[in-house]
Amino acid sequence: PVMFGQLHLMPIICDFLDDYPKVDVQLKLQDHVINLLEEHIDIALRIGHLKDSGLYAVKVGQVKQVTCCAPAYADANGVPNTPEEVSNFTTITTNTQSEMSTWRYQRNGKEQNVKLKCRFKVSDNNAAVQAAIRGQGLTQRMSYQVSDGIRAGTLVRVLKDFENEPLPVNLVHLAGRKANARTKQFIEYAAEKLRDNIALNAD
Repeated sequence: PVMFGQLHLMPIICDFLDDYPKVDVQLKLQDHVINLLEEHIDIALRIGHLKDSGLYAVKVGQVKQVTCCAPAYADANGVPNTPEEVSNFTTITTNTQSEMSTWRYQRNGKEQNVKLKCRFKVSDNNAAVQAAIRGQGLTQRMSYQVSDGIRAGTLVRVLKDFENEPLPVNLVHLAGRKANARTKQFIEYAAEKLRDNIALNAD
């Protein structure tokens, strides 16, 4: 994913290039799943439960969808106590495909979908995060996208008791044990650093 790559993979790749000067890297950031074989990709990072696709996976963490807003917005408007109350608040979304957006929560072990009309729609995840930090309303983002803001206090997490289960984050590749030395080297290198990343340990 684009924002994940910018925030969490770019630093690792830069360190890898410094440590292994004879290895070249081409990074593709895309917010949709691609076919590794058709696109000639050695390694991909995937968020979510993997389908049985013949890929070899190395789990490096987990993330989840979280709802958050700026402290100033919460002070001025309060925060929702239940998913149903979200529709009473100003919201920010990246869904530009339809008039209504759906945010997902969990209650008593069952998924609950909340439809809402958003006041501010953007086409970029980072823009949604920045709008929330500037006090424009609630947004629902992946935890890795807002973890820095939550730790810094520029965002506050709401409806934590209604969040869905975490999604696994995996490095995936096709070759398995037959992977070439450079591929194995990068997977080991990146996996260690990603597992130490607090943003990939969603609770």
